[in-house]
Amino acid sequence: MNSPEIRRPGRYFWGKISSCKVAGKVFSPLSPGIMLIILFLALPCFAFSEVPRLNLQANHLRWVKSPASLIGWGKAALEYKDMQIKAENIELNLESLDVVAEGDVNFKMKMRQVKASRLEYNLGSEEGVIFSPEGSEGPLFYRAEKAYLYPELVELKDASFTTCDLSLYPHYNVKARQVKIYLEEEIIMRNVTFYLGKIPLYWTPFVIRHFKEENRVLLPRIGYSQFSGWYLKTGYYLYASSDFQTTFHLDYMQKRGWADGLDVSYRLKNGRGSMQSYRVREKDTTQLRWRVKLAHYQALSKSTSLRLRLDRLSDEGFSEDYFGEEYRTSFIALDKRGSAYSARFVVEAKLNPFPEGFVERLPHISLYLLPRRIGGTALYLQQAGEVTNFRREKEQFLRADAASDLSYPFTAFRYFKVRPRLGYHFFSYQWGDDRKMRGIPYQELGLSTSLETRLGDLTYKFRPILNYYHSSRGEDNEGYPSWVREIIEKKENQYPEDLIKIKLENSLYHEKYGGAKGNISFQYYPKEEKFSPLEGRFRFTPRLPHLSYIDLYLLYHPYQEEYKVIKGGVGLKNKNWNLSLGATKDIEEGRFDFVAQGKVTLGDKWRFSGYYRYDLENEEIREEKYSLWRDLHCLATQLSVKIYPEREYWIMFYIKAFPEAWIKFFTESFPQIGEMEYSGL
Repeated sequence: MNSPEIRRPGRYFWGKISSCKVAGKVFSPLSPGIMLIILFLALPCFAFSEVPRLNLQANHLRWVKSPASLIGWGKAALEYKDMQIKAENIELNLESLDVVAEGDVNFKMKMRQVKASRLEYNLGSEEGVIFSPEGSEGPLFYRAEKAYLYPELVELKDASFTTCDLSLYPHYNVKARQVKIYLEEEIIMRNVTFYLGKIPLYWTPFVIRHFKEENRVLLPRIGYSQFSGWYLKTGYYLYASSDFQTTFHLDYMQKRGWADGLDVSYRLKNGRGSMQSYRVREKDTTQLRWRVKLAHYQALSKSTSLRLRLDRLSDEGFSEDYFGEEYRTSFIALDKRGSAYSARFVVEAKLNPFPEGFVERLPHISLYLLPRRIGGTALYLQQAGEVTNFRREKEQFLRADAASDLSYPFTAFRYFKVRPRLGYHFFSYQWGDDRKMRGIPYQELGLSTSLETRLGDLTYKFRPILNYYHSSRGEDNEGYPSWVREIIEKKENQYPEDLIKIKLENSLYHEKYGGAKGNISFQYYPKEEKFSPLEGRFRFTPRLPHLSYIDLYLLYHPYQEEYKVIKGGVGLKNKNWNLSLGATKDIEEGRFDFVAQGKVTLGDKWRFSGYYRYDLENEEIREEKYSLWRDLHCLATQLSVKIYPEREYWIMFYIKAFPEAWIKFFTESFPQIGEMEYSGL
């Protein structure tokens, strides 16, 4: 750009957007020099108006009469609202409010910053084009041929993304022909190719990333399992709109053959749902096996909602064989919630000829009134009622029941929390022509306190909890079939005739030497004058080198004077490794297992982990798995092998910045190796 004259550095222009348009018309007959002086003196008069302020600074400024424009060059900077533009040259059209910036452009909007070769932007419409943009968003580096800016949308053409900080030759990058970023909602990428170095590894027509919902990443999966043999599973995600998406599955399994499926997810006004289908004609038996699922949720009002789940399968074992899922029943439920109550209407039907002996609910109606105070007293009233028609094959059983109870929580002697409760539960049963009615009066008493003692750096806490339950029951259930007795007893057994539950919680902590926690719980049956087995759970966390924790679980039978279950675990760790050792002996199940699992870091790039379970009772290995992890700068890969009980192996490859987005080559049945867990601890 040729300048008519050399001006001293430090020139600037500032004012209001609405004033700029007026100035271009009123002062157009004046000379450029006089107009600059008038603008400098007059525009500050609008400082207290609500029009956004504009500030243009540069080493050199030049005025152009037609069209009325300001041109700045030499470290030019334009500020407007929460936007800032820096470049070698900036031209501002005072009539159209168009801005053109060239040469090392740095565009900043709020907390986001973009570098570019050229920028064309309109301050009024807040729309524009960025040429050769590049920048970063968190750990993500990106560049594109062009970026189109709109108030609620950013559109990129020929974009490339990576988290690798090697700008010239990144280890990987994702290229997309078009990217649409709907601010605060989602990112839609079209014609997407994943490159490992310069090698195209995977292509998909769409990739969708939701900001406020769970994201799904569809990548090919290759692996081996005993059931499928070698397999290749693919999925293609077709995006119609933010309210409707479909996924097409095409899989090949060495032992089973070809399989396909179609998944649809949708959103309606105040509702959402999904439909899933999958089928395979197994090549060894030529049997067609399939599954169709429908799930839907609909908010009918602020307090009323409808839920629906339908599951149809060719056979009972299909979901377990192909998806590792248990069979789930089908139902429709209508829920209504008020400020003091909740109500539900449920129909749970048997849509498949299995499982055998399944009991339907046609229908189930319930009403629950939340606990509420009675007048100005400290008494709380709680009520509930249900009506359910059960059906198994051609047999039907009707149960209606209603419960009401009073409770009076208070604190005694400042330290003891007491909650007495008494109530009555009424039952009405109808089996064929036989009708029976019975009632169960029940009483409960809860008592707890908490004691804490401190002695220097040592703190001890003790919290005893006692609960007493009593009910009056004298009816038997003879004459009913077994499936009806199970329904009756499951409901009535929630009221023990006489039962005392005692739990003693203890914790000891020293600021220098660590601490320990121990809980002991047992039950006592006054009518039989017997104790239940005693349970003890203990965890020790002493501050010793390499020791993380010591866990112990005991289940002791007081009358047989022996331990029914003993579980123990020790956690060891260092800067570069951790190891967990545990043993479980269950006399009733006849199980005596030893478990070892750990992880060791081999330098800066390698990590090895393993899991081993040995049956000491039968002297044989039950499970054995190993994994080798390798750091690949911005990427990582993990090779895993399962030796027992059946051989399986796979490789997983992922981006370190997004560990949830695996490129998976694995068998789904392999459990993830992690910290050992003991039931009851």
